[in-house]
Amino acid sequence: LRTTGFAVGSSGVGARTVDGGRSWAKQNLTAITLRGVAFAGAQEGWAVGDGGDIWGTIDAGVTWIRIS
Repeated sequence: LRTTGFAVGSSGVGARTVDGGRSWAKQNLTAITLRGVAFAGAQEGWAVGDGGDIWGTIDAGVTWIRIS
């Protein structure tokens, strides 16, 4: 059973859950709207946004860095 999840939205906001969605921690990644997020496994993921912005994580969304 997977309990960790991540969502993105307007104004660069991300939200992370580690309890199956019962609670969410807000993260401000950037000022632009983020349109999608995908993970290749439990740790490595990417978020994409307006203007071609791409953000990456290697720690399950705890921290993010701008890739492009």
